[in-house]
Amino acid sequence: LTIKTERILMMIASVSKQIHADLAHQHGFLGEGIGIAYLDTGLFPHKDFAPYSSRIAEFIDFVQYRSFSYDDNGHGTHITGIAASSAVFDSDYLGIAPKSHIIALKVLDAISSEESGSWNSYIGDLKGLDWIHKHHNSYNIRIVNISIGSSASEESPASIELLTHVNTLWDDGLIVCIAGGNHGPKSHSISIPGNSPKIITIGSSDDTSPMIDRR
Repeated sequence: LTIKTERILMMIASVSKQIHADLAHQHGFLGEGIGIAYLDTGLFPHKDFAPYSSRIAEFIDFVQYRSFSYDDNGHGTHITGIAASSAVFDSDYLGIAPKSHIIALKVLDAISSEESGSWNSYIGDLKGLDWIHKHHNSYNIRIVNISIGSSASEESPASIELLTHVNTLWDDGLIVCIAGGNHGPKSHSISIPGNSPKIITIGSSDDTSPMIDRR
């Protein structure tokens, strides 16, 4: 293994232990029967998501409207792997919920970022959020992971509409997790709709920099 690969594997093991996923796995909590919806750049049908017929419950493309599962950026596949990889390819890459089923909604294109704020990505975001609101019971979606965000004003009509859609999913009884954005750390740097008081906004941590009691 290269030094870079070894470091990645160490980070994965460290994160798993930090959130006690290893203990959950030991007690049989693997996410079986739980649907996780991902609003991102799509999903490449990697072998770690096999068997596809039962793991990938749905793929909908709100960008190019293609009928097959794909990811022309890689971000969506990466995020889905962290949560749901079954480690068929390599046991070191076991996801947090390796038996959950995947609902991949492509709302970002190959060059979009979560902070792009483009009109096309905004429309895709709303369509994806509305689809989950209408179909979450059919797919037993319990968790929604959203890799989108905007640095626009909280008072703008687009921001208000995006926040309304996200809050609706929480009111539906779903656990909604969203990226905090890439503008921090500084005051008022959390992107929209990560600033919603209802949902769970996710940042990042660094193993070399303790986060507890930091100011």
